[in-house]
Amino acid sequence: AQAVCLKLKHVQTPLLRQCIFAMLWERNGSGAPGLSETAWLPTSVTLPSEGQKTLSNDHYFAVDVTHHDGSRWRVWRRYSDFDGLHRDVGRIVFNDAPFPCKTGLFGFFVRCEGAKLAKRRWHLELWLQHVLAHPFSHRGGRWHPRIRTFMEMGRRALAPTVPPQVDSTPPRASVGQISELSAVPEPFEHGSVSAAVDRPSDLEKPQDPLRAHSFPDAEMSASSTLSPEVVLDDWADLHMIDVVVPEGLAEGERFGLSINGKEVRMEVPQGTSGGSELRLWYDVQAGTLTPVNSSPRCLEWVQLEL
Repeated sequence: AQAVCLKLKHVQTPLLRQCIFAMLWERNGSGAPGLSETAWLPTSVTLPSEGQKTLSNDHYFAVDVTHHDGSRWRVWRRYSDFDGLHRDVGRIVFNDAPFPCKTGLFGFFVRCEGAKLAKRRWHLELWLQHVLAHPFSHRGGRWHPRIRTFMEMGRRALAPTVPPQVDSTPPRASVGQISELSAVPEPFEHGSVSAAVDRPSDLEKPQDPLRAHSFPDAEMSASSTLSPEVVLDDWADLHMIDVVVPEGLAEGERFGLSINGKEVRMEVPQGTSGGSELRLWYDVQAGTLTPVNSSPRCLEWVQLEL
């Protein structure tokens, strides 16, 4: 034990020293004080929109971890911390959870804020959930010491909460009706264990796509056909909504819908026609609709399918 301690004194990198301690815990069959191996395995991990802060020009995201026994804690991590974890696990990517790239030229000159920041947080959360569910993150896996260090260092306990009761009836929307999009997030599953997350998501995923109606190119009159009205939470700056392109429309023609009382219009995307379903980003600040599959260029490379 003394020899190990002497060697650790010469390790200058704090993160490397933390990983060595984690590997020693694994070899000795023991974990962090008061934590069993079963208790460490998370049933959910989230990056809540309200859990953000900026210190010395560094933006921190809160990472909330929930366990099968209901205990919860929070750690604060910067984007660079996630990027380091991404590098340490071999820059692994997932088809449905790409790692968000840096903004601007090599991450310089352009600040990530507003809708871009919300999208980055959502992608980091989704990517981290996939990493934790990967077999390499389990006990004995090659990522386990690194993942455990990332999730534990600097942790602060949170009060355990009971997941809210959710109405299982999916919301529906039709012409002239108000659709309140469900704010129930998708739970992160680890093995056969799953737990609902007790927070609303800023990227709502409606169960039933909205039926949009085409607008004439000329100015709309009061007698124009009503489009479905969507009511969104005003605290979120980026939303995900599903719509159905009106029948009879072809590529390049315009259609729209009412979001929080504002008429938003867009063109039928390339390769899409009437009756097709679209999943769109709605940017509250810009007032625009963009297809979800319009990923940044740095994400348009061949991704590993696991």
